[in-house]
Amino acid sequence: MRIEIIPSLKGYVVEWSEHGRYLLSRRNEIFECQEIGGELKRIGKIAAPGWKEMASRSRLAQRLFRFMVSNLLPLPNGEIFITFDKSVGVLTEDGEYRELKGLERPCRVLRSAAALADDGNIYFGEYLDNAERGEMRIYRFTPGSDELETAYKFGNGEIRHIHGIYLDPFDRSLVCLTGDADPECRMLRSRDGFNSLEQIGGGDESWRAVSALFTPDAIYYGTDAEYRENEIIRLDRESGQRKVLGKVSG
Repeated sequence: MRIEIIPSLKGYVVEWSEHGRYLLSRRNEIFECQEIGGELKRIGKIAAPGWKEMASRSRLAQRLFRFMVSNLLPLPNGEIFITFDKSVGVLTEDGEYRELKGLERPCRVLRSAAALADDGNIYFGEYLDNAERGEMRIYRFTPGSDELETAYKFGNGEIRHIHGIYLDPFDRSLVCLTGDADPECRMLRSRDGFNSLEQIGGGDESWRAVSALFTPDAIYYGTDAEYRENEIIRLDRESGQRKVLGKVSG
């Protein structure tokens, strides 16, 4: 594998790639190009206070303020779904960022933790501190709408927060990862748009994950444990057995 540094893209993040189209972000701006390293065209900007824009030119301040895109998904209608800081919205074809209504409270969504499902809707979960262990929601966005709806609600005391929603490209289900304490660490699956949930596994920090990779035979994930050594784990689809592939520091 050869790694190439492209100086012209310093400070940019590639958010989406497909043949002939790349979407990138830089702080609160969205860009498009036909090939990596090619001419960048700014296609939109998310409104933000001027002082925060200026301060976030520092990488440290940008991370401190979470002044960055965390999810970007192109939609069939030409719009782009975006989560940015505690805002959820769509970028229209004319470059206007429209914040969506329907959030019960401002919330962050972890990076690459929103999924475009086969039903045409986007699903994502609340990521808040939630130290008091209150209700936590999975939201559904239907392209063309200007409002989010609650697809599923975890009750008081069930979980701390939602790490992500991921489309399994092989069985077409949606996989939900939650944390943080032992009984809150769960890997869940929905096959009906979160009308129901089934548990794949859970109960301790060996199930505390913030992302997952899928193959025809297995699900792979790394743990995000606080009180045990982190591991890379392979979960066999057929048997349900797990195998530790390696230890990870940090």
